[in-house]
Amino acid sequence: MLILDGAMGTELIRKGFDKFPPEVYLLRNQKAILEIQRDYVNAGCDILLTATLGANPLKLKTIGLEDKMEEINERAVDTARAAATSRVLLAGDLGPTGEMFPPSGSLNFARVYECYSKEVKVLKKKGVDLFILETFSDIRELKAALLAVRDNAPDTFIVANLTFDKDGRTLIGTDPTGFALSFEDMDVDALGINCSLGPEGILPIFQELSRMTTKLLSIKPNAGIPEIVNGKTVYRMGPEEFVKYGEDFFELGANIIGGCCGTGPEHINLLVKRLGKRSLINGKRDFK
Repeated sequence: MLILDGAMGTELIRKGFDKFPPEVYLLRNQKAILEIQRDYVNAGCDILLTATLGANPLKLKTIGLEDKMEEINERAVDTARAAATSRVLLAGDLGPTGEMFPPSGSLNFARVYECYSKEVKVLKKKGVDLFILETFSDIRELKAALLAVRDNAPDTFIVANLTFDKDGRTLIGTDPTGFALSFEDMDVDALGINCSLGPEGILPIFQELSRMTTKLLSIKPNAGIPEIVNGKTVYRMGPEEFVKYGEDFFELGANIIGGCCGTGPEHINLLVKRLGKRSLINGKRDFK
């Protein structure tokens, strides 16, 4: 079992850095990112993600920073490396473009592939150990991102995640079985689920995925279902309850586990204490 870090965006908000997305803070206040990543390293995580979930060219274009893509990704790796110790692996984090395929939008496969290829080349050149693709809801976009990574970082370990709604399907209707079958013959090392739901909601979805795939398994739930309190988004699930579900995910075959929205260093530290020593990952590729 390898332990990922926890949330970046909600931790920034909790600390009062709520005006911009993480990618902007990489340009304006790297220290804010660095301190959160150091907290996760001190909590004992095995894998630290770069703060690049929204740092692909198409996503950055929506906030007028497309021309800063290379600098943002370089800063993200430098910041993560400054926070990490020698035992911690650095994962290049890729998230969705924010655009849609037809009929809802005009996105096409070639454009997505080109977009991620640009970002992957920067992250690979900076020396990340693996890539984690997360918060995707369209398997077409996820496949394009995966191919961009594999073509530009041929021997790198890759984790591909989808995010599911409470009905057990993604935004475009893919269920866990469809996810597993669509990626079974693709050159990806691990499949997983992240975000959208708390661990209770993800558990049956993850169970179906675990039954249907031969890939390694990754899981990153939110700290429960968010609530709006006094105009602010609040995640109420504490570390103890979160980690109890971690035990369930382990029993279902999870090889990699971490936290998404609402989780913090306390959640990760308890995961490390309870699960960190169990059945080390046995993949077909080394991380380094």
